[in-house]
Formats: sequence, structure tokens, C-alpha cells
Amino acid sequence: MDIAAHLHPRIAWPHFRLSRFARRCVNAGGLVLLAGVMIGIWFVGQNWPFRYRKIHPLLEDVFGSQIHIAHYRRNYFPHPGFIATGLTLRPRTGPGEHSIGTIGTLYVQANWIDIFCLRDRLRLVEATGMHIILPPPGSRQAQQDYPSGSGSSFTGPTAVIEQLFIHASTLEIQRKNGKRLTFPVHWLRVWDLHRGAPMTFAVNMDNPLPYGHLLASGSFGPLNPRAIQETPVSGWFKFEDVKLSDVGELKGILDSTGSFHGQLGAIDATAQAKVRGFAVKNGNEIPVSGSIQCTVNGMNGDVVYHAMEARTGSSLVQATGSTAGTPGKATRLDLVVRQGRAEEILRPFIRKPVPIAGAAALHAHVDLDPTQPDHGFLDRLHVTGAFDIPAEEVTKPDLRKSLSAFSLRAQDKKVPDSVKDLPGPAAGAISSLQGPVTIEKGIARTPDLRFEVPGAQARLSGTFNFRTTAVHLTGKLTTHADLSDITSGFKSVLLEAIDPLFRHHRKHGAVIPVALTGTTDHYKVTQNFGHKK
Repeated sequence: MDIAAHLHPRIAWPHFRLSRFARRCVNAGGLVLLAGVMIGIWFVGQNWPFRYRKIHPLLEDVFGSQIHIAHYRRNYFPHPGFIATGLTLRPRTGPGEHSIGTIGTLYVQANWIDIFCLRDRLRLVEATGMHIILPPPGSRQAQQDYPSGSGSSFTGPTAVIEQLFIHASTLEIQRKNGKRLTFPVHWLRVWDLHRGAPMTFAVNMDNPLPYGHLLASGSFGPLNPRAIQETPVSGWFKFEDVKLSDVGELKGILDSTGSFHGQLGAIDATAQAKVRGFAVKNGNEIPVSGSIQCTVNGMNGDVVYHAMEARTGSSLVQATGSTAGTPGKATRLDLVVRQGRAEEILRPFIRKPVPIAGAAALHAHVDLDPTQPDHGFLDRLHVTGAFDIPAEEVTKPDLRKSLSAFSLRAQDKKVPDSVKDLPGPAAGAISSLQGPVTIEKGIARTPDLRFEVPGAQARLSGTFNFRTTAVHLTGKLTTHADLSDITSGFKSVLLEAIDPLFRHHRKHGAVIPVALTGTTDHYKVTQNFGHKK
């Protein structure tokens, strides 16, 4: 009985019967297919790229180190490859007695078509939980682990790695004081890693000192093992939420973006930056924006600053110089302010209200010594220069009134009952201030400070302390009017008799020893003969 016809009587199901020849062809094809599979298995087995003896030297080429693997397991589907755990890295050129790093898990994938075509190519190399430890730069350990010329031994892997992915990892650089700089690497991707070829990269990591978040991408290579400093490099970066307080007595949060290109030994870089709440120690916080054009030596970290600009308010500070040295980096800068404001320049250095305001110009040479544990920013700062404030205005109302009244008396003019009613420049206590200055250990010194108000000029020498705002200046004040004319009441009558003693061969006027002392809370100008220089 035909079951198919019974189920569907209207359909006549055909009966297929293979001829003897056809059956022989099918059997022969099956044997050929089976033989092909067996040959393929034998071929893959003979050329299987993930045997340990092949993978081990490949990994040492990729990471530039000797490697010990605790556990190793092959994978076949869906992608051929392997998983290795418990990897330990040791110096490749050094004695190799200690670990320079570990890798928690290493996962490697390839493509079947590359295996059958005998292409030396990997689809993915993924490392999780990598922890690399480098000895202090310049130390004996560093010289043993990475002797001179050892970089030429790393030329990159012979296999093409389409993507190297490192994440949840850490780079630690030991310091001579026993501490470590820890760089958390959220992820690092490298594409087309291959000996003798350029590669592209992208990184997301944190910088420890000063702390900040770094994003960067670009291209690197091809690596020149005989002259690593000539290796091409280019890309862009974003450095955000940088805590300036990590590098001394500075305050503020820096955000910057920029680009770079050139060779590893001379990378030309440009950047734009903004600082929120910039201040030195307990100074007034101000916003600062700026730009930089520089050349960075990627081999030792030295930097040459071709042009730097920092702006706050209407004041523009321009600088050139360098940061260089081993093991510590010292900074040398030449600064110039052509059209600035005295109050804007001084504000970040002074906690209390700035005592003066007005247009200012200055030029200076700045030396900033390398960072030391017991030395803050002001201890490391050395400045030699000069400034000119052609139209200074005293900001404290009481002192401004006193100077205004003094200026009128020095010109032998009558002082109104209310200083607020003083007309013209005297009402604002307009004066000029100029002279050379040096700054050492937070103290500014001047041998010849020239101060002028209408009717009087002073030449002073002394110090100003940026930490306490204390001033101690002594010198001589020359007035157009006689000594008795710049005082009032009974004191004027007494001084009239000794006016000739202060004229110094002048028909009128006086030359008076004076001292400027106190802090921003209470500055005092006195006719005191007892002040020491």
C-alpha cells in the first residue's frame, strides 16, 4: 500500500531509484569528501599555529619580554585560538630573576580562512588584568633590565595582529624614594601591529601626577630599531580634570586638548588649555586660559617651549623656555607681559585683597627647580626681572586718601576737608612704580624700587613676602614742598625750623628717610630714622 498516496490521494509521489553507476559515484564522492576532511585535519594539525611552542616566542615578540605561562588551553570554535592565564613577564635582556609584570588572562583569536591559507595573521589579542612594573628611571635596576641599546631588540611581531586590546590594567613606575606612580589603563587598542609597519592606537587612562584623565589616539611607526628616536608618531589628545595641587603649592583644575606629530625623539605638539580656580598656595583663585607650542623628546621627556601664552582678564603672559634634566626636571622660562594689569598678575599669589591696581609691564627669567618632597612651589621658584607700572592705583580706600592728601601737600597745595572731594589724579592716588626684582623662597627683593606720586618721588629697597604679604622697604622720599609744608598743625611750626636740614642743596623741597612696613591689612609709611635695611 502506498502510504503517500493514501495520505494525499491526489498526489502521485514519484519513486527514485539510483542506478548502480550513480550509487558508485555517490559512494566515491563520499570517500573523496572523507579523505578531504582527513587531509584537512592532517593539514591543520601539521600547520596549527596555536601550539605552545609556536605561541610562546610570538608572545615574547609582542610584549618584548620573557614570558612564563601557568595555564594554556586551545580553542577551535567559533574562532581558532587559545586562552592563557597566569602569565609572568621578565626582562628580555636583563638577568631575568624578577618579574616586571603579570597578565591575568590572555585571549587570542584567528580566522579559519587565514589558517587554511597559511597566513601568519591574528584577528585579536586581548589582555585583561595586565600589571607592568618598571624600575626607577636611571637606577641600577633599570640599567640591568633595560641596558643601553636593548630597545633595538624589540622590532614587533612577525605575525600581523589586527587588533591588540588591553583593558583593566595598570602600569607602575617605581621612584627612588620608594613610592610608585600608578597609571590605571582603562583600555588600550592597537590596530595592525606588525613588524616594519605603522600602527594606529587609542588609549583611555588616568595620569597619576598630576592626576587627570587622558584620552589619545593616533599612529605610531614603523618602528626603527636602529634609531628608535626617528620613529614617526602623530595624533591628538585630551587631558581633563587635571589637579594642579598634585604638583606643589598650586591650585586649579586644568582641561586641555591638542595634537602632535613628528618623530619620537622630537614630537611637535600644540595645545589649548583652561584652568578653573588657578592660584598659588592660598592666593585668590582666578580663571586662566592659554596655549602652547612645544617640542617633546619622547625618549626622555624633555620639552622645549617655542611659544606659551596664558591669559587672565586683560593680562597676557607670554613665555619661551624648556623643561629638562635627569632624573628631576627643571624648568627655565623667559616671561614677558607687555600690556597687563598689576592686580590680575598679583591676585593668584596673594590671599588678601591686592594692594595695587593699574596697567603693568614686566619681563623676567624664571627657574623652577625639580620637584622635591620638602619643597613647595615657592621654594622651588627663582625669578630675576623688572617691572613697570606707569599708572598705579592704590586699592585700599584709607591708604588712597592718605596718599592723595600727601601728594597735595608735597606739591604745596591745600588739602580739602574731605579727601573724597579731591579733584583730578590725586583723588585716585595715581602713581608710578617700577624697578628690578628677584624672587627666592617666596620672598621678592628689590634694590631700587622707584615710586612716584604727583609732588614726590621715592627710591626704596627691601622685601615683600608672598606667603605673609609682609613688606619691608626703606629709602628716601624727595618732595617738591618743604618738610613743614607736608605736615599740618603744631608739627608744621616745629619742622619749619629744620627744613634746611632736609633740602640737600635745594631751594625748596625735602629729602626724607622713609620706611614702608606692615601687611596688606595695614601698610604704614613712616618718617622713621630707625628702620634698618
